[in-house]
Amino acid sequence: MRGGAEAHRVPRRRAGALIAALLGIAVLAAPAGSTAAGSGGPARTAEGPAASASRTTHRRTAKHHARSRRAACARARRVARRAHGRRRSRSARCRTARRHRRPAAPKRLPPAPAAAPVVPTAPTAPAPPVEPPGSGAVAPSRLLVSAREYSLTLSRPHLAAGAAIVQLDNRGQDAHDLTLRPAGGSAVPLIPETQSLNIATSPKTTLAAGTYTLYCDLPGHAALGMSATVTFG
Repeated sequence: MRGGAEAHRVPRRRAGALIAALLGIAVLAAPAGSTAAGSGGPARTAEGPAASASRTTHRRTAKHHARSRRAACARARRVARRAHGRRRSRSARCRTARRHRRPAAPKRLPPAPAAAPVVPTAPTAPAPPVEPPGSGAVAPSRLLVSAREYSLTLSRPHLAAGAAIVQLDNRGQDAHDLTLRPAGGSAVPLIPETQSLNIATSPKTTLAAGTYTLYCDLPGHAALGMSATVTFG
């Protein structure tokens, strides 16, 4: 009987040792977590060599990526500076080319002096024909009649009887003519209608001694005062 009890105690002892070993392993596996949990602090887990190596690799990778980004930014800045320099040099070359292509400004000439206003002048009467000396012919008397609105002005009121030439100088703005009428006689047209600023000459006419009336025969002009009296003799 004693031998059977001893036989049953051996397996129990082994089982108890196994359980104690298992409990010890569990306690050793999480001593810090149980202590932190019991003290109320944050839970910590034990790190193995693999976790430490992974964290180191991650830090190295992050540093490598940061260096790569910094190098890329530096390259981009260098490229931008070179491109800006090329643009500035290209702009300078374009400005120089445009300056060389630009035609020279024409020289400004001094302004021409203003032309003096042209004042219309009355045409001069044609010179009478000159008779050769010794011919014995008597030169005709001449009378100049100036016409305006509305008056007639004679160059002289008395002339010698005989051949005479009458000139009409129209200095007015309207057209005028000249008619000759002896005292107690009929009117004789002497000079036809003459436009403004013109001079007309009558043909040579022989007039007897007496008093004559010169007037403008256009409608209403004589009544407005365009008449004058001349004496031949």
